[in-house]
Amino acid sequence: MHETGNGTSSAFKNKNNAMGISNDSGPTTQASVEASIDKMARELAKPGGYYDGKNTIGEIWKAYAPPK
Repeated sequence: MHETGNGTSSAFKNKNNAMGISNDSGPTTQASVEASIDKMARELAKPGGYYDGKNTIGEIWKAYAPPK
């Protein structure tokens, strides 16, 4: 819900983008909200990816939004 302003963001309402998936042009359009969630889940689980070896919410959080 954080990524979408509680479902009020333009990306969520107009692009089915529930996960803040973006490229150099900004939020991308997804086929469905479910597809958006599935795409991010695949990214999180990708071997060798940014989140590889991070298995808890705390570990993912530190990579995604590290405290200053």
